[in-house]
Amino acid sequence: LARIVRTTRFSKSVAGMRFKSDFAHVKSVGIIGAGVAGIQVARACQKYGIECKVFDKASDIGGVWRENYLGFGIQVPKVLFEFPDVPADYGDFANGDEVQSYIKKYAKDLNILPSVSLNTEVVSVTKRADNQRGWTFNLKKDGKTFSNNFDYAIVCTGMYSTPFLPKYAGKEEFAGQVIHSSEYLSPSQVKGKRVVVVGGGKSALDVACDAADRGAASSA
Repeated sequence: LARIVRTTRFSKSVAGMRFKSDFAHVKSVGIIGAGVAGIQVARACQKYGIECKVFDKASDIGGVWRENYLGFGIQVPKVLFEFPDVPADYGDFANGDEVQSYIKKYAKDLNILPSVSLNTEVVSVTKRADNQRGWTFNLKKDGKTFSNNFDYAIVCTGMYSTPFLPKYAGKEEFAGQVIHSSEYLSPSQVKGKRVVVVGGGKSALDVACDAADRGAASSA
């Protein structure tokens, strides 16, 4: 038991020393992605007096809430999907547009927007070449390339940036249209058509429900 106690105390001591050593130098943070995660990281930096810059290649903040398939929204009560310091003013189960408005209002009211650079692509992130700790963000905006140095880099691109469309045998022989849920953006795509939704996740159920209202027939 004594050995365990000594080891535990030593581990805590080393962990504390490592934490100070690894992060004491951080005065600036580069953040990739202006969705919910990126905005929250920027808010945390703001609260602790750390300079930060958020980059997103899109024309607005919000990430997946900025633009998504028809019928998307949250599937949990709003108390489980709101920022801790600013309660949401939408209903219990908000749609995508309501969530996006809430995110934009949050960023505006807490003065996070000045730290956001939109229409800016992070081409690559490399170690700084000036022998300083940190990272160089190689950026592109309006056709021009430039670089910014930061002490720390945080990636907030989420899990849904790149659509995944499985390959199915015989797909080439199918006479209809095959799309990913992220491409389901207009009611005209399903109006009067028989729709099959492959999958059983949230996006599949959202699309199936919406398509059932608009199409001739829908199944999942």
